[in-house]
Amino acid sequence: MVETFSLKDKSFGLWETTSKTPPFWVQYSGLEGCWVYDKKYKHIINAAKYIENNFNNCGYPPDGDSENNMYLSIIQSYAVKHAIEFSDYIDIIGVECGVSFGGSSYIELSEMEHQFSLSKISKYHMHLYDSWSKMRGEDCIYKKEQGNIGNYDKLDISVVKNNLDKFKDMITYHKGYIPEILDSEPNPSYVSFMHIDLNSAQPTIQVLNKFYPLMTSQGTILFDDYGGKKYTDTKREVDKFFEDKPGIMLTFTTGQSIYFCNKKGQI
Repeated sequence: MVETFSLKDKSFGLWETTSKTPPFWVQYSGLEGCWVYDKKYKHIINAAKYIENNFNNCGYPPDGDSENNMYLSIIQSYAVKHAIEFSDYIDIIGVECGVSFGGSSYIELSEMEHQFSLSKISKYHMHLYDSWSKMRGEDCIYKKEQGNIGNYDKLDISVVKNNLDKFKDMITYHKGYIPEILDSEPNPSYVSFMHIDLNSAQPTIQVLNKFYPLMTSQGTILFDDYGGKKYTDTKREVDKFFEDKPGIMLTFTTGQSIYFCNKKGQI
């Protein structure tokens, strides 16, 4: 059974215990763990703090406290770093579907910027897809998702562009609903890294159908909703999508997961 550990009323995705003792990674040094003391994560810590202190959230409260968001950010940055490390190309192209106010995009672009500063890549660019409007009923076909219908009506692409102004020359915005917007030009010719955070199963699979064929041989796909208790339908459909494909899924206690492509010899 997929379970969740609860600490201070915070839910940590896939892991649960009835014990009153927190897991070792919380006991050791809090959620931040060893990366607080590791200089190679300094750019991500700074980026996460910048988001917390400077971003306009379009009137929505933060998803969690700063410590929990730091954990999410480190996982996001690792998915990008892994894709870069094993990329077939020196130019990195990322895709994010479900951008909201741009926090995760900022983290991912910050990791790309850092890798560029280390001369690991020659260029980087991200394609961002979102309706920046309320969720439609036709996209929430499963019962657990239907509470999301009408959500996100406060999102504003102009606010997102301001939040991400530092990276404005490295972003192409695609505003519209999935799947209609997926064919908007210019579209990426290949995808090194992809982040999907759509809060519904059907658009998630539509994105995979569109962009998985474009993934580089050892690219990464980050899922935000894979382990969430509300999104068991998304997990089921994603697992079904990958059941005949080479690669491996790594899940995290945050509810996130990373799929590591293994298409060597296929493309």
